[in-house]
Amino acid sequence: MVGGGLALGGCSADGQEAAAPSPSETAAPESAAPEPTPPAPVVLDTAYVGQLPYTGGAAQCALTPEQAEAFAQIIEEAAGESQSLYGKPELKQYALCQVALFDAGNGIPALLVAEGYYYDYGIREITRQDYQFYKGEVYYWDGSQAVALLDSQPQYLVLTDRGLEVSYAYSDYTETYPLSDGRISAEPAERYISFRLVGDTQPTEADLQTEIAAYENLDMSFDFTTLTGDKWSQETVWDKYDQENVTYWRIAASDGAFIRYSDDTRPAHRLSPDNWLVGVGLDIFSGKNDVSFRWEGSWGDGAQTAAVLREGAQAARAERQPESEPPQSAGEAPAQVPVPRIQRIDWDQPINNMEVYFEMPVFDNASGGYQVINQFFQQKQEAFFSPDNPSLARAQEWDSPENHIPPNEIYTYCYTVQIKDCTDQLFSATLSSSWYMGGQYDAGTDAYTFRVDTGELLGLDDLLEGSEAEIKEMVAEAAVQEYGVGTAAVETICSDTLDQFQFYVSEGHIFVCFDKYELPEVGPAVLDVELTAQLKPLS
Repeated sequence: MVGGGLALGGCSADGQEAAAPSPSETAAPESAAPEPTPPAPVVLDTAYVGQLPYTGGAAQCALTPEQAEAFAQIIEEAAGESQSLYGKPELKQYALCQVALFDAGNGIPALLVAEGYYYDYGIREITRQDYQFYKGEVYYWDGSQAVALLDSQPQYLVLTDRGLEVSYAYSDYTETYPLSDGRISAEPAERYISFRLVGDTQPTEADLQTEIAAYENLDMSFDFTTLTGDKWSQETVWDKYDQENVTYWRIAASDGAFIRYSDDTRPAHRLSPDNWLVGVGLDIFSGKNDVSFRWEGSWGDGAQTAAVLREGAQAARAERQPESEPPQSAGEAPAQVPVPRIQRIDWDQPINNMEVYFEMPVFDNASGGYQVINQFFQQKQEAFFSPDNPSLARAQEWDSPENHIPPNEIYTYCYTVQIKDCTDQLFSATLSSSWYMGGQYDAGTDAYTFRVDTGELLGLDDLLEGSEAEIKEMVAEAAVQEYGVGTAAVETICSDTLDQFQFYVSEGHIFVCFDKYELPEVGPAVLDVELTAQLKPLS
């Protein structure tokens, strides 16, 4: 019960005003009990952080188990997508998924994922310079879930002391996004662009306007009152094709104000790369093969990184699991909320280059509702490994002489669990499937929320006020507000029944999950739609 209590003093038991105590009867004031020190947040051990492609101080890394598992799921889905799009071993073309983590403020990592491929004809050793990347995304942690930053494919990314520099259509146009407390600002703190014009004489304002007009979809307005002659810099270079000197005039603009260009303008803000540069395409000006997708920092293999993230998260949770304590006597502080450990069960028929496993939350020494929750996931695990599971039977077909898995590929069939909320009233978790056996990659997510006193699986109407139509309208409005979905998606949401919605609870808010292609107009996007409505009390 919240807010309950008795008012002491004021009236006696018989309704008469109580006499004030004499000074000798007045109890000496007790010294205020010191405020308990809040427990330190549980983070991955540095032994695991040291195995990650992390740009930042391992000792200061504040990567929580929840964030690690969310990033692992993103990486696994990206790796599967890359296999589906680019994996063509019959053409000697092999899929890539490379990832990097970096400190986005206060030791909270952000994640960069890049997808592509490489060719291997068995002639020479493959190096990172052979990697070709065609898709990438940056994710940051908002405290409860991973959030994608970029709406379009960047040309390059550079981690700087001022934030993340992102260049889109033009190598000379850059947006800088500040980093703070693990979050990447949704709006750039600076938009920067430089121009290079050819001519024997200094360009006029009209010349510069013509050059700017050639840039399509340039999101920057310019203040031409800041354009003065001293802002131009001049350089002469030898043109080896025309065999003559060519004069270039350079100028830059920061948030629309013109400034003098120098080669040190942008590189001065860049941090030294920890490891290597990666990209595809040849820059005709510099000849460097690092133009289309560049990251200055540490890189690593996606599958290996995801495995370390999950292993580290499981180890961190095991340390957080409270030891069983004797029953409390009256007046003692309430017991800690039980936190489950993540148990991974591997298939007992291992096949080379194949991973088959099932993860599930397990409450140790469970009784009551926690025991019911354990039984729920135990049944899911038994169904996964059952001979009647057609997906498992398809995986088993690869263990035969006529079938073989390409040596450069890892086939997967697994379910991974992520704890979303664990309170004295609710337990919420997601169970995500991943399937790749060559060809198309498939993935999906189921979400479950239980009340912990009975183990009952809850629906949206158990946690939200309103009729079924009102709750569905709430979900549709949230999807429009957060993701801008269209009429067809709204109609799909409103036509579903409440028991069709997958959702989880995190920090007191409900997140409704939509898998790839579940909503029209959205396509392969995976959406977690946050509802702002307060949870109603459990009956």
